[in-house]
Amino acid sequence: MLSYKYILLLAALLPTTVLGSTFISTTVKESRATGVSFSVDSKFLQDERRIDLYLPEKYEDSTRNYPIVVVLDSNYLFDLTVSILKNRWRRDLAPQSIVVGIQARDANERFGFASPVQRIHGEGVIFEQSKPDKMDDFIQKELLPYIDAEYRTQHHRTIIGMSPTATNVVYDYLKKQPYFNAHIALAADFLATPSFNGSPYSLVFDLSNSQSDKGFIFFSLASDDVLKEPDRGTPFQIMSKDTYANKGIHTFIAPKTEHYQQAGISLERAFSLLYPIDLWRPDYASLWSEDSNPLDYLKNFYSELDKQYQMQTYPLLEGYWTRNSIVGTVALMNERKNYKAALALLQWTNSLLSDNQTVLTLLTEQAIIVGDRELANQYLNALSQVVVKQGSNSSEDLKRLKTKINAFKPNEQR
Repeated sequence: MLSYKYILLLAALLPTTVLGSTFISTTVKESRATGVSFSVDSKFLQDERRIDLYLPEKYEDSTRNYPIVVVLDSNYLFDLTVSILKNRWRRDLAPQSIVVGIQARDANERFGFASPVQRIHGEGVIFEQSKPDKMDDFIQKELLPYIDAEYRTQHHRTIIGMSPTATNVVYDYLKKQPYFNAHIALAADFLATPSFNGSPYSLVFDLSNSQSDKGFIFFSLASDDVLKEPDRGTPFQIMSKDTYANKGIHTFIAPKTEHYQQAGISLERAFSLLYPIDLWRPDYASLWSEDSNPLDYLKNFYSELDKQYQMQTYPLLEGYWTRNSIVGTVALMNERKNYKAALALLQWTNSLLSDNQTVLTLLTEQAIIVGDRELANQYLNALSQVVVKQGSNSSEDLKRLKTKINAFKPNEQR
């Protein structure tokens, strides 16, 4: 259930104008289990659009910046995308992200901005009168500048579309300089088209000759679509080779699914390829040995991850696997009486996750453990300020920590 505090936060962050542009938003009209919805007037679309917005858990209590995931066909894909991303983040398999969904009121709104696609057989063109450039302008010149201005974002962007709106995903990817870093095209039954958006070449040809540094793109197709029209599956077989994967091009035929049903399993597959476990999640098991140095390992791991994804990445503070997190690693180090090393790890974590009550509480307790009363008081004061600023009810915790500090004896240093 969406908290009242969270709804008020989102409502407060939705102004009526943006940077003096004609982009106008209304007040929040509908709360959702996974965020809120609001309306915008677009000069590029020349119409009103309903936007869905999800902010990560504890967004209002953090200072970090978040990557953006744009979801076309939001009516169908928004809740599903948020749910999958939340579950993956909790397992340290994806970053916490701001999710922005663009709704369509009817089929005309879905088709009206898709990229023209020549039929696999014959000369007919689907979406012949559509204008993908208008949707492109809306996203890049109105919607995301608004999101960037109002929320703490990073310039790592993913776009997701399905069936007709998947063509908008490909439209951006084929540009000389794509706006998005990652592209997910679900139910891409048009991959076998001999001409995409008026190109003289097939889409497979254009993709195979695209630059190797264009980032990530994922295509999915339902097995039922292949059974009905086997030709639709041919490019998926061609592009399943490593030569395509090495360029960041991935394909997947979802088994035992129909055209729309494949979305869930395909999104899971897409995110597992975009954020592979052996690259994205630290090897915490390697830190369980007595001679390990968790701080050096994690600092180097996240430094390399930042370079790989060209964004600021953050360690998982707490997780379902206790030891596979900062909290679990600190507990393990304390069990081994590596108290000062545990303190150093928490101090590094605090440099990334500033104003985090859990981190400041742990730092206060760790300073008490190592016997540094002055440092413990410094962290307790910082925690008290954050509690006041965030308006949380943590007075009992503050009293408990103050009592522990006052009970500290000089000969208890470790």
